[in-house]
Amino acid sequence: ARKRFSHLPPEQQAKELAKYVHEIMCPAGSGAEQQKAYRDLMRQNAGKAVLLSDFEGKGSCTQEALLLKVLADELGLKCNLV
Repeated sequence: ARKRFSHLPPEQQAKELAKYVHEIMCPAGSGAEQQKAYRDLMRQNAGKAVLLSDFEGKGSCTQEALLLKVLADELGLKCNLV
């Protein structure tokens, strides 16, 4: 994230970072396939630790928000999970 966004002013960093995270977690046209992939991942890993990167392309809003928080922290942007 630093390499890609650090040259931008903070407000632009936040906007571009949010767009980038959404593209990673929710690829265009994924809809029903994404939901099925998410359910399958959760079922296969019930009760086990799952890496955030395992949700790439099949994350829900929770994973998208968490990835945004992690990358925003890395850039030094103020970001809170609520």
